[in-house]
Order: sequence, then structure tokens, then C-alpha cells
Amino acid sequence: MRLLYLALTWPLPANNGHRLRLWLTLRTLAELGHQLHLLAFAEPSDGEIGPSELDAVCATAQALPLERAATGAIVCHLSRLCSLASPLPYAALHFSSPRMRAQIANLLAHHRIDAIIAHTVFSLVNLPETDLPVVVNSPDVEHEIFERYGAASRNPLARLYARREASRTRHWERMAYSRASRGMACSGRDRSQLDALGTGTKVFVVPNAVDVARSVPTGGEAARRVLFIGALDWLPNRDAVRFFIERILPQVSVRHPDVEFIVAGRNAPERFRRAFERPPRVQFTGSIPDMRGEIVRATVSVAPLRIGSGTRLKILEAAAMAKPVVATTLGAEGLEFTPGTEILVEDHPARFADAVNALLEDSELRHAIGHAGRAVVERAYSAAALRQSLALALDGLGAAHPENGNQRAQAKSEAHATATAVGRAPNR
Repeated sequence: MRLLYLALTWPLPANNGHRLRLWLTLRTLAELGHQLHLLAFAEPSDGEIGPSELDAVCATAQALPLERAATGAIVCHLSRLCSLASPLPYAALHFSSPRMRAQIANLLAHHRIDAIIAHTVFSLVNLPETDLPVVVNSPDVEHEIFERYGAASRNPLARLYARREASRTRHWERMAYSRASRGMACSGRDRSQLDALGTGTKVFVVPNAVDVARSVPTGGEAARRVLFIGALDWLPNRDAVRFFIERILPQVSVRHPDVEFIVAGRNAPERFRRAFERPPRVQFTGSIPDMRGEIVRATVSVAPLRIGSGTRLKILEAAAMAKPVVATTLGAEGLEFTPGTEILVEDHPARFADAVNALLEDSELRHAIGHAGRAVVERAYSAAALRQSLALALDGLGAAHPENGNQRAQAKSEAHATATAVGRAPNR
């Protein structure tokens, strides 16, 4: 099929979970023989977009600057505050772009397209009314992120904001899936949550994946090196790092005073970094072109998340290289790992620390958990698994006619009215 793929971020460098899912999905679609036309936003930090690996994957790939990109924490907070006057979620307003709408219309006018894939529900904000089949690729259940943020926050204003944003986002997700012909979720658990929106849209499980062939287990681990992988411009990752450093690491350090905690991920806010970096025991690496080097040196990988949705690629990346992982229940959510044999799962800080200590002290346990985890990745989260699930999700799509005609017609009308309203909204 000839596919128009809409994304909120440029896929390269693939240095966070959304970009990894996007990049592997594009590569796999190309391997399946689909012709791809990519339209995506790019951030200033992406640098100059030039010829890249995308040239071998996409027939056309165009990057657009985001007109409403926030220029700092204060501007971002004010922007979110102003957005509360709108019935639309902040992300829908943030990613609304007259230029993107014009580029989509131009591409649809000049290329024969069989179907459209939107990477996240918010990519639909710029899509005009169309009779083409639309597929939503959901890395997360978006409204759950705000529900969990509110539950984890001690700030009453933050809880109030999260409750409001969760409600607006749930409404947007329901509208997006009513408009879609099909959906793609990264786990069976997420599929159930999207089914609960009540749209009747069929949702397929298309798992997150890693390149198992490139993630070869090797030696070289340090004696006491605990690793966290994650972009730090994402609040759930910052919360996880804070939780580990404040509540878990001190209890690990009692038994292992020489332990090192490595936080490997891009865009750590300077204030956050100054508050928590304590060389040589706590180190922030910044952006890393290839995370495999950090994973090789790690003794244990941790995913102490308390906020978020979807499935964690940080766990799959570590497990693919046979590194044992300790995670919270939320961190391991949606993944087909058996606690106790393929991953260690603990929510209480003391028990989480005990699990980390047990792995630091027992090489046989590390080997058993690590290699059992890699076997899970090979079976359920490899490129082959992604290819099979994508083929199933798109089978017959080009010839399919959307079911639930009256409901979808109403959703299209509502989406068109929404897009028009967003297009008139003042820039913030």
C-alpha cells in the first residue's frame, strides 16, 4: 500500500521510546513492501535534517518545525495554564499547525495514498476530513498518563490540572478512535484500555520491539553499576530517577558503598541534574548515540517508574542484551515477562533495593534472569514479531470500508469542526 505516515517527532536519532517505536515501525513497513510518505515535526535539537537512513525507507520524508515549541519551563507552564480555557487537551493545541495541515493536503493532492497512519492520537489534529482509512498507532494510552501523574503528585494544583487534562485527553482519544478504521496498541493490556473507550474500533496488538540481532550479550560489566535508561525531558522518567535516588539508592549503598547509578538519557534539565548528580556515585551521561555501550557495562538495569503508560523499551533494550532488570509493577506493565524468573518486580523502596542488592551479589542469579529475559525478547519483541503483527494489523486495509458508518461520520464531522477551531486558536 501507499501510506501517509504522520508523526509528532522526527524518527532519527531514535533516542527515546516514541522515536524507537516510530523508526522500527517505518523500517518494518518498508520491509513489508509498503510505500511510505512521512510528514513529521522536528525539534531544533534534531539539528539539520539531511540525507539519512530514512532515504532507504521512505519514498518522501518531510520535517516541519513546530510553530508552538515552548522555549523554557516557565513558558511551557504558562502555555499549559492558558490551555485550560479550551475543551481540547494541551497536546492537541500544542501540535496544531496550519503549515502541517497545508502539507498534508498538498501531499494527498499530489500522491495516490491508500491509507493514513497517525503516530499517537494527537497526530490527527492536523488531518482534514478524508474518506481514506485511518490507523492510529498508540505508543501509550494517553489519558492514563495524566491519571497516574495526578495520583503520584503531592501538589493539589498539579492533581487538579492532571484531572482536567485526563478528562480532555480521554475525550480526544475517544474521538480519534471513533474516526479511525483500526488501532494499534503496544500490549494486550493497552488494547483493553482503548477498547474501553467504547468506539468499536478494532485494535491490534503491535508490540514495541528491539533489534535482537544487534543487541548481542557480551561480557564487560562493571562490579556495581546500576543503569537507568530514559530521556529526561519526559516527566515520568525524571520521577523514576528521583524516586530511585531518594528512596532506593541509599538502601543499596548501605550494603554496597561503591555502587554507581548511571542515568543514561538526553535532555536532563540543568536544575534537575544539579539537584541529583553526585559524582562519582550518580552520573548523568547526556545524549548517547548508541545505548548498547552503556548496557554492556551495566550490572543491573532498573525501571522504577510510577507514572506512564504503554510498555517500556528501556526494559526490552536491557533484556535483549541479557541484563537483569528490576522494575516496579507499572514499569513492567504490559510486558510478557514472568516476575521472579525473567524480571524482578517490586514497588516498595526497601524491597526494590533488596532485589537490586541480590542481583549485585549473585552472578548466577544475574545470568539466569538476564538470559531468561532475552529469551522473552527473542520470542515476543523481536523484529520478526513486529513484522508479523504489523502485517496482521494492516491486512486488507486498503480495500476495507470503515464499520460503524453513522458513528464514524459523526466523528469525522466533529474532528473537522475541532480542526477548524484549533486552526483559529491563537498561538501561545
